[in-house]
Amino acid sequence: MTWSYSRIKCFENCQYQWFLKYIKLYSDSPKQFYASFGSLVHKILADFLSGKTSKEESKIGFLTRYYQEVAGERPDISIVKNYFNDTLNFLERFDGFPDFNTKEIEDEIRFKIDKYKFVGFIDYLGRDADGFVIVDHKSRKLKPKSNRKTPTVNDKTIDDMYKQLYIYSEGVNLKYGEYPHQLCFNCYRNQNFIKEPFDAQKCEDAKKWAIDTIERIKNTDYFAPSVDYFKCKYICDVNEECCYWQER
Repeated sequence: MTWSYSRIKCFENCQYQWFLKYIKLYSDSPKQFYASFGSLVHKILADFLSGKTSKEESKIGFLTRYYQEVAGERPDISIVKNYFNDTLNFLERFDGFPDFNTKEIEDEIRFKIDKYKFVGFIDYLGRDADGFVIVDHKSRKLKPKSNRKTPTVNDKTIDDMYKQLYIYSEGVNLKYGEYPHQLCFNCYRNQNFIKEPFDAQKCEDAKKWAIDTIERIKNTDYFAPSVDYFKCKYICDVNEECCYWQER
């Protein structure tokens, strides 16, 4: 099995979902709203950052492709409007990443952590005077870390999400011969650009988390469900095959 951050995180979020996807091998249900929305924005940003489209073409592409490509049952209409308007507002203002020289867009990296094979897709790999920079696009409205003694909920969320980029960092090092010096989240809905200098210890911690979770998966006999109405209805991509959701 080739592992990925999302495959490992799936087990953390819901063990039964992992069982359905990777042991029973059920194909994904029709794409959910959040997944298909994020997929569309990623494609539009990839085309813009690679020079295939202009800013105006990106905006028009979002407006026209939204109704063609964003699928799934919509959550509350106010949430849908916020996602749509926030993203349109971002695309009207986004000029790319002028501080970086673009190296790769949607870069596929294949590498090993310990004995396990991994694959990852980096949204944007750039370079400045200090070295490589990884940028990951996020629809989540994150705020910069507070740097308080006691971490806030937002601080903990960001630290958890950075595991993904630290795992990708290992792939960058193995593919290009050096670790990135900066890891960034492009939070397009609230237009926050959050960056963190690379931390070697956090990279080791992320790799340990990945290996420890894989070992847990290998030793799991009972895959417990994590039943949450919102996540099961709007996030889970195999809910049509899930007996716990169907029996609600």
